[in-house]
Amino acid sequence: MEKDLSQDLDKGMAGQRSGGNERNMKGAGGQYANISGQGPQTMIVSGLYGEITDPKRQ
Repeated sequence: MEKDLSQDLDKGMAGQRSGGNERNMKGAGGQYANISGQGPQTMIVSGLYGEITDPKRQ
């Protein structure tokens, strides 16, 4: 992993950690780099985790 983005994503969720179907949500993510013969390539992955009351609810 080139850079851990979890702390930045989690800060961006301030005030939005709980809702009608979710609680204690946190952000997680990372930036990955691949240096190949075709030049640098970057992939950014991000997501959320926490408690979901009813996973089938949309």
